[in-house]
Amino acid sequence: MKFACYTLGCKVNQYETQAMEQLLMQSGHTLGSFDEICDGYIINTCTVTAVSDKKSRNAIRRVRKLNPNAVVGVCGCYAQSSPDEIRKLDVDVLIGTDGREAFVRHMIDAVQTRQKWDCVDDAGGPRTFEILPAGGLAARTRALLKVEDGCNNFCTYCIIPYARGRVRSMPLNAAVEQAKALAAEGYREIVINGIEISSWGWEWKNGSCLFCDGAGQCISAFCLFDKFIDGGIYHHNLLPPFILDKISMLFFVLKFSARIIARISSAALSTKSLTTT
Repeated sequence: MKFACYTLGCKVNQYETQAMEQLLMQSGHTLGSFDEICDGYIINTCTVTAVSDKKSRNAIRRVRKLNPNAVVGVCGCYAQSSPDEIRKLDVDVLIGTDGREAFVRHMIDAVQTRQKWDCVDDAGGPRTFEILPAGGLAARTRALLKVEDGCNNFCTYCIIPYARGRVRSMPLNAAVEQAKALAAEGYREIVINGIEISSWGWEWKNGSCLFCDGAGQCISAFCLFDKFIDGGIYHHNLLPPFILDKISMLFFVLKFSARIIARISSAALSTKSLTTT
């Protein structure tokens, strides 16, 4: 069977889309273009703005018109925050921002059986970090590795904590093993990303926060192997303004590692980015 994926939004969504692509290929299926006839289409949505909501709806309508007989699956932040709006568009498989492996399984089942599946949970409830395959989107040479999900900040202007849930982190040893595997596959660059990556390790209550006692241990751990001497490891996520004062701590860590590049982008900095080598 052939599936096509369409991604809106941030690097985390891109990471999750490539993970779902890998899961589909591991199950023996092929990937197609969003503009061609496929058996199933996956739309990974964003809800940061009203414009992104509209683009998500338009993408659903677009594939329904392209291939009325195809299975349409929707996931992501818009699906989590506004599932009733998605249901009005008659999708076949619907999930929010958790359970990507189950989502892919039900996409495959829906193509075979035409059985619909709808399972949007409460983002505010207990969730664990879902370890998915790291890698790059099709035709990309830079790999994506998500080490954190969720946000506890609840900024007045931001819907993300309600769409992504509470902070949950990938264990450090698992992150390092995935990075090593990516290096073995030939990737020369890795983008380490998360929803609010400065809170990595927060839920463990043991000082393993990225900017706390073990400042930079998550990133520093990647210096233990030499594959990326000619490439780089990037840190990327959207940071709220009150987190920006912690950036100097990260730069301090990076100062002692010529093998890491940190790229930090923030809505507070508009389109500017801070880069250090």
